[in-house]
Parts: sequence; C-alpha cells; structure tokens
Amino acid sequence: MNEILNKLGLSGVCETFEREKITPDIVSKLSAHEMEMLGISNRTDMMRLRIESNKHGCFKPSKDASLGGAPQFNIPKTVLENLVEKWF
Repeated sequence: MNEILNKLGLSGVCETFEREKITPDIVSKLSAHEMEMLGISNRTDMMRLRIESNKHGCFKPSKDASLGGAPQFNIPKTVLENLVEKWF
C-alpha cells in the first residue's frame, strides 16, 4: 500500500493506512467520509487512489446491475405464463 501512496504523492498518509491496515482491496469500498478520516480530502486524490488500488488488488470491482440501464424485475416465469394465459 505504501508503494501506491508514494507513487501518487500521498506519502503523508502512509502511516495512517498502515496503522488502520488498509489494503488495496479495501480502498475501493471506502466512502468519501472514510477517506477524509484517513487524511485524503481531495476528491481527485481519492479517485486516483481507487483506480491505482484496483490495479494492485486481488479482487476486481463487481458491477451492480441495479445501478444502471433498464430496470430488472425478478418475476418468476410461471407467474408471467399464468398472466399471459389469462389475457393480462
């Protein structure tokens, strides 16, 4: 983690990240408020840190289908078939 922070010019928060045991995998899950509590208040620095941490972490960020695109409805197929049969 220190290597990433130094690369981004954020060496001033290395000790805090080490003390709190923040790893690259954890960075992408931190809120803006939590980042500020760790000493990173600039939104640009937050985003640069998240992007760089994704390159070094073990877990790839997952996509949440509910956050974009057309809405998805989890209606069982049998319910839909019954509605079609009843001319709904």
